[in-house]
Amino acid sequence: MATATDSTVPLISTDTKASTSVSMNNTPPPGYYQLPQFHPGTGPVLCPPQLMGMNVIQPTSAGPTMIQMTQPVVTVLKPATTCPLVMSVLSSIFCCFICGMAGILVAWKARLEVLENKYEQARHSINIVWIFFGLTIFFGLVTWGMVSFYLVVIVPGIFRYYN
Repeated sequence: MATATDSTVPLISTDTKASTSVSMNNTPPPGYYQLPQFHPGTGPVLCPPQLMGMNVIQPTSAGPTMIQMTQPVVTVLKPATTCPLVMSVLSSIFCCFICGMAGILVAWKARLEVLENKYEQARHSINIVWIFFGLTIFFGLVTWGMVSFYLVVIVPGIFRYYN
């Protein structure tokens, strides 16, 4: 059978003489919060951290003392992978197939890296996708320019030659 002594809560010492290295108040020291870091083209990487509290029992000369330790919880934003994937698919259909397919493969790799919580590698892959997208648009415009030049200049000349 359970007795009254089995269900008692251990006493928490409020002795101010207890030597602890952890502050007993809930406010962090000055300069504890990191400012958001901005990288060109990717947006904010870090948000001001929230605090995660842990209760730790530390033995002291006056008896066990309950200490609340706070640690920052860093929130890293997930990079968006849907827009680069969609743009790679559309550019492979309408512009340049080879660069578009390379963009699709790298965008899919970025999506898998986000699922594995490798956000920095995913951001790097997304930057590569946008480079492939730019190359796709460039080669697509060159191709469409050559086709329109052929249709406007060369084809009428051929018909004039045979008429």
